[in-house]
Amino acid sequence: RSRGRKMDELWIVSVPWREKTAEEAYQELVRNLNAYATCTKFSIPDMKVGTMDSLVSMSDQLAKMDPSIEIVVRKLARFIYDILSPDERPKFKENLVIGPKKVPVDVYVNSFQWDNARYPSKQSIPNILDMINKITSDIEAEFKRKTTTYNNLKSQMQAIERRERGNLMTKSLSHVVVEQDVVIGSEYMQTLLVVVPRSLYKDWERKYEKLTEMVVPRSSKKIAEDAEHGLWSVTLFRKMVEEFKTKARED
Repeated sequence: RSRGRKMDELWIVSVPWREKTAEEAYQELVRNLNAYATCTKFSIPDMKVGTMDSLVSMSDQLAKMDPSIEIVVRKLARFIYDILSPDERPKFKENLVIGPKKVPVDVYVNSFQWDNARYPSKQSIPNILDMINKITSDIEAEFKRKTTTYNNLKSQMQAIERRERGNLMTKSLSHVVVEQDVVIGSEYMQTLLVVVPRSLYKDWERKYEKLTEMVVPRSSKKIAEDAEHGLWSVTLFRKMVEEFKTKARED
C-alpha cells in the first residue's frame, strides 16, 4: 500500500527465505520497501502440502476458482453500489466491509487471521479448497435469492409510488375518495367514479343523466382534479352499471 495515502492496491506476496528465517526475510522486505509501501504480515498456518502432483493439480484448480470467486465478489460490490443513492455513492468504498464486525477491506487484510474453526489447517489443502468453493456457492445462491426479493419489493414500491404520485388516471384513489362520496350498503344503488378530461366537464354535466336509464338526477359531483382531469361521482341502479360504463367510454 502506498505510504501516506488511502488504499490504492493490496499485494499479497510470497518471499523466499533462502538462508534467513521467516522473520529476517520479512524485516528485509520492510527495509527495502519502506519508502514505497507499508508492509504487514499475512499469517497463514502450516498446511498439509502433499505430493508434487497434488500441488500441481491444486494449482490448476486455484486458477479456475480465483476468477469465479472474484466474479461473485464483484457482483456483491456492484449491487451495493447500485442500491446506494447518488449522494451516498462517493462513500461507496466505506460500505465495502467484511464480516459481522464490518471491518474495512484494508484493515481486514492487514490484520488477517486464519479462521481455523471454519477451515481447519489439519485438513488437506484439497479439502480446504472444497470448503471455500462450497461457501462461495452458498454466498452466491443467497445473494441471488436476496437480489430477487429486493428487486420484487423495489418493483412493488415503484408501482405504489406511481399510483400515489400519478394523475387521476393511474394513481390510487384510496386517499382521495371518502365514505361520503359514495353510496354504501345499498342493494339496488351503486356509485361509479369517472375520470373526465377538464375540457369535457360541461359535456359530462350535460350528458351523464342521459347515458342510460335509471341514473339518479343531479347525483354527479366533482370529488377531485389534477392538471388534466377531474374525478366525478355518479349514482345509478346496479343493473345499469355495465351499460353505463360502455356508453361513457363510447361517448
